[in-house]
Amino acid sequence: MVTKILVTKYSSPLQTHEEGSKVYHLIRDSFVKGQPVELSFEGVDSVTSTFINTAIVLLLDEYQIDEIKKNLKIIKTNSQINKMISYCLETGLQKKEIQGTPTSLTIPPSHQ
Repeated sequence: MVTKILVTKYSSPLQTHEEGSKVYHLIRDSFVKGQPVELSFEGVDSVTSTFINTAIVLLLDEYQIDEIKKNLKIIKTNSQINKMISYCLETGLQKKEIQGTPTSLTIPPSHQ
C-alpha cells in the first residue's frame, strides 16, 4: 500500500524547518510501517533548502540513499523543486561522507 502525501495539505508555503518536519514525520511513519511513499508537489512553485533538508534529507540519518530512492517517489514537481531536492541530497550525502555521522539538524517533535 502506497502512502500518498500532498505536501500542500500539511504545510505551506514550504519554507521552514517546522513545515519540513511535518512532511518528514509523515514519510518516516510510512517507512517505519514498510510502506512506500508518493510525495506530490502539485500546486507548488518553489521550496527552500530548509524545507527539503528537513522533509527529505534527514531521512539519510536512518536510511541509505538507495532505500530512499526505492521507497520515495516524488511527483508533480518543476525544475526549481527538482534542482533543490538534488542539490540538498547531494550536499547531505557529502556531509555524511565527510563527517561519518548523521547530519546535524535536529528533528522537532511531530505536530499532528
